[in-house]
Amino acid sequence: MKEESYEDLDNLITAMQHYPTLEIEIQGHVCCATTEPDGYDWDTETNNLSEMRAREIYFFLIKNNIDKKRLKYRGFGGRYKINLDESTEELRKVNRRVEIKILKK
Repeated sequence: MKEESYEDLDNLITAMQHYPTLEIEIQGHVCCATTEPDGYDWDTETNNLSEMRAREIYFFLIKNNIDKKRLKYRGFGGRYKINLDESTEELRKVNRRVEIKILKK
């Protein structure tokens, strides 16, 4: 996880503590996947980078006392790009992300 993500993650933990019935899905995304369903994860040497990206947040929340029954995670590969044009690093960077979807309030 990137250093700049910790503030957002802390806010997510606070929200989940404040709303004990809140259930979420953690959605991972990658850039640059065109023919493959997902990006390559160099750490695990598998083609499931978006799933691993979401999974990392899932375990981070569990380590911070969020009940895993309230969490789901899923990888979407490069299917839902914000920027279709990925010709620069800045454009690609926007597509590398994790989003939180509220499943139950």
